[in-house]
Amino acid sequence: SEKHLKFFDFAKYPKVILVGDIVTKTFIKLNLKYDLAVVDLKTNKRRLFKTLSDLGIQNASKLIVVRNKRGTITKSLTKAIREVFVKNLHGAVIKVIGEEDLAVIPIVIQAPIGSIIFYGQRGQGIVCVDVEEATKEKFLKILDDFKKL
Repeated sequence: SEKHLKFFDFAKYPKVILVGDIVTKTFIKLNLKYDLAVVDLKTNKRRLFKTLSDLGIQNASKLIVVRNKRGTITKSLTKAIREVFVKNLHGAVIKVIGEEDLAVIPIVIQAPIGSIIFYGQRGQGIVCVDVEEATKEKFLKILDDFKKL
């Protein structure tokens, strides 16, 4: 919840990463800094927002637009995530045409150890994941179960 976010010491994390529109809108509303936000202008599969500015995003340090179908992880999404980390960007936004429902998987795998990821979970609110070696291994196993298209 919003009140819990205020207690995080965000400075101790190498990267603060957001996945989802409501999470991103909440961070911006609370004036909290992030390194990467991945959004698709939808919530619960419904289009709630018309533009990035509806989320409070005014001027991203870097805006990358990618296509990603529901239930898939495209190369363009994975490449965009990698670019943000390799270039050590802050305040970057990946706008997904389609859905960002599985973006957490390539983010965990590519994010620096010690990073923190916040994402929206339907019916649960905001969930956070600490990126540790064990977390990366778990997500690599999940990715191995995916069928390559």
